[in-house]
Amino acid sequence: MITNNRTSQKFISLLILISILVPNVLFLKPVKVSAQVATFDVPTEIETGVTAVSSGTTAIATVTDTAYEIQKALKEILRQALMTVARRLLQEMTKKTVTWINSGFHGSPLFLENPKSFFKDIGKYEIKTLIDTFGYDSRRFPFGRDFALNTINSYKR
Repeated sequence: MITNNRTSQKFISLLILISILVPNVLFLKPVKVSAQVATFDVPTEIETGVTAVSSGTTAIATVTDTAYEIQKALKEILRQALMTVARRLLQEMTKKTVTWINSGFHGSPLFLENPKSFFKDIGKYEIKTLIDTFGYDSRRFPFGRDFALNTINSYKR
C-alpha cells in the first residue's frame, strides 16, 4: 500500500509493531524451574520414555491448540483495530463532505439557498433571450415585435 500521508504511514507502522510485540508481552508466563537429582534405573527410564513420548504428543497438541487460540485472538484484535480505523476515516470523510457542501466553492454553498429566486431568474433570462432573438430582427421576424410585447405582458401577469 503506497500512501503519501506521513501520519497514516507512522500509524500503520506503529500498529504493525504493536501487533508483533503485544503477544510476546501478554502471553509470556514465567516458568518455575527446579533442580532434580539424576538417578538411573533402566525399566523406570524406559517407562518414563514411553510416557514422555505420549505426553510429548499431548504437549505438542496443547501447544498447537494454544498457538491456534493466540492466532485467533490476534486476528480478532486486528479486525477490531481495522474497524476502528475505518470508522474514523468514514467519520472524517463525512465531516469534510458536509463542510464542503456548506462552504462550497469560494465560500458559497453548493445547494440552492433560495430556489424561488433562482428559478425566477432563470425564467427572466430565458424570456430576455427569446425577446432579443425575435423582437429586434424585423427583417427575419416581421411580427417579432408584437410577439415580444405579448410575451413580456404574459410574463408580467
